[in-house]
Amino acid sequence: MVNLDLGTAFRLNATARLMWELAAQGRTAEEIAGALADRLAAPPDRVLADASALLDQLSAAALLEPSGESP
Repeated sequence: MVNLDLGTAFRLNATARLMWELAAQGRTAEEIAGALADRLAAPPDRVLADASALLDQLSAAALLEPSGESP
């Protein structure tokens, strides 16, 4: 992922790519964690922490914009 305006780039691993795809559909970190915890065989609280961190990083890098809906 690249933001040409800011000159920033992110390389996503397979898990982050799945999270990105769900975020691009407008899903919250909580919804992403719920959708992926079983699939990743990981504790939901860990997936939530990782999804929240990724969404925060992407937002800070202007690679993800809020949908305008309340979380």
